[in-house]
Amino acid sequence: MPHSFRKCTLLTIEGIENLVSYLNISCLQIGNKRNQTQHMKRKQKSLTETPEEKENQLIARHEYEK
Repeated sequence: MPHSFRKCTLLTIEGIENLVSYLNISCLQIGNKRNQTQHMKRKQKSLTETPEEKENQLIARHEYEK
């Protein structure tokens, strides 16, 4: 049975705080997993690139920065 605002107890407030902290932790974990997979994809790509491709990327980056 849902509580009305007048019947809000310390127990329900603690439950809400626990839920919020759990959601914050879950979001952080999901974010970390995404960052790790993006890092691994970049790492795999750099291992498969030929020296010519790397050189062309450096030249393009240098031209862009000018």
